[in-house]
Amino acid sequence: MLGLLAWSVGAVAGAADGLDVVLLRHVAAAEEGDPDAIRLVLAALSLDSVIARRALARELDRRAPEGGGAVTAWALGLAAEPGLSRDERLDPWSLMSLRTALRAPSPPTRLAAAGSLGRIGDRDAGELIAELLVDPEIPAELEATVLLAIAGTNGPDLGRSRALLRRGGGDDWARAVEAVYLRWGTQRWPELTAALEEPDPSVRQAAWTTLLLLAEPASACAMIEALTWEEVPFLRRLGLQALAASAHPLARDHLVTLERFETEPALQRTAELLLEAWDQRAPGRSPAPLEPMLRGLLREAAGSSTLAQVEDRAVRAHLPLLEELLPRLPLREDPRWREEHARLAALRARLRCLDGIDCAPWKPRRRLRGGLAPEPFPER
Repeated sequence: MLGLLAWSVGAVAGAADGLDVVLLRHVAAAEEGDPDAIRLVLAALSLDSVIARRALARELDRRAPEGGGAVTAWALGLAAEPGLSRDERLDPWSLMSLRTALRAPSPPTRLAAAGSLGRIGDRDAGELIAELLVDPEIPAELEATVLLAIAGTNGPDLGRSRALLRRGGGDDWARAVEAVYLRWGTQRWPELTAALEEPDPSVRQAAWTTLLLLAEPASACAMIEALTWEEVPFLRRLGLQALAASAHPLARDHLVTLERFETEPALQRTAELLLEAWDQRAPGRSPAPLEPMLRGLLREAAGSSTLAQVEDRAVRAHLPLLEELLPRLPLREDPRWREEHARLAALRARLRCLDGIDCAPWKPRRRLRGGLAPEPFPER
């Protein structure tokens, strides 16, 4: 469907006014709430994002002071994202327009500009975006949206992500927690393992799920400790999956111990199945040109065969690219991002463990009567 739309937009652009005029026509319709126009904007952006971002930056500068521009800011973030355009560098004109839109009179425009700056990864915008956390015009339920943008810039979140994690809630809350922490990346895993001590099972479930998707080898030791006091059977099984995803050598040792000595049949079977999957892993055989394939995941879902090729061919030389792309995958709205992220994160963990990952960043805490000694995890 998107390919057909791209062809139709390209045909119109080539035959009539040019891509920038056609794009802005669709943006104007999308600003008025036409859902079909948004699809046409996406199709046009796939044709030439260099032309697109120039036109969109000018349009945002015009619309934002008038109280509009939310769709324009969103589209500009897509067009200006490094790696998706023909220019791999951050575009200063786009950044300037989006930063200015953070002060726009319309709250939706401010949020859209923040989200785009987070998607682009503008590290200088973190402080400006953080101001939206105390903006009285931004609804409290959109806090996760702001945190997601801040995470993209690696800026300050004023402790709000930890508060969000420990709040607990339903599916929408859990998805927000996962997206925010995955966008932050592996640097925040100690906050997740600390949340495994929370009395609310929903908090522990969200933390275990996010740890599974992060697949951070250094978190394995803390997860092993947390599993010793986790009492909910479902969460223990989920914890074992997260532990196995870390691909840490100690994780396999723990699974072997459970397979041999665990008295709960369901947990023993889980350990057995995870060990079978672990032993079927094969190291990447030879370097391959995987960059186009991996970067394609930022725009559209990959088929199982594509992911299988990546898993089969990836070697340590691909680690920097995986490190760059993994935190950006959750920003897609495709419903399959979780599966893709989990598989690629497990691949990343396996490649990292080829050099032998130890538990140096983790510091065990003494269990005291009434709870654990308050000894925070150090930052990596």
